[in-house]
Amino acid sequence: MASSITDSYWIDPGKARVKRGPDGKLYVTCAEVEGRYHFRLYQNGWFCSSGAGGPCETFDVNMEQHALLWEARETGRIWTFGLHKMPAGGLDALRSMVEAEPVVEASDRFSAFWKGRGVIWFEELVGTNRLHLWAAKDTYERIKTLLNDTE
Repeated sequence: MASSITDSYWIDPGKARVKRGPDGKLYVTCAEVEGRYHFRLYQNGWFCSSGAGGPCETFDVNMEQHALLWEARETGRIWTFGLHKMPAGGLDALRSMVEAEPVVEASDRFSAFWKGRGVIWFEELVGTNRLHLWAAKDTYERIKTLLNDTE
């Protein structure tokens, strides 16, 4: 049976939820999702959701990030995820090895997304300066020496 807006469970149909976050800022939960997940619009205009790249400047950027990860999932390959410190020599060797290209539509001032053969990652541009990397199992075996500083 197809769901409709009248079947809303987590938020009343046609409504949004406004809360104050731990940082004291107001945010709006603006999509019908279970509470441990979120699509939040903050009072400063930033958008954030769980499951992808963290804060985004727009909803469109967030959806592009999710699309990249869904695309990887649909390949049928086994993927692994890891958080890594930025490699000491930078990312040029990794980018070259997997022929990575920037994914401009999924990137903004918070994170830069890249896609290569069997790998997707984003670089945090604000915050902890980590590399969030999803790699197909066979690709990970080839590149793990470049990521020897796993957190």
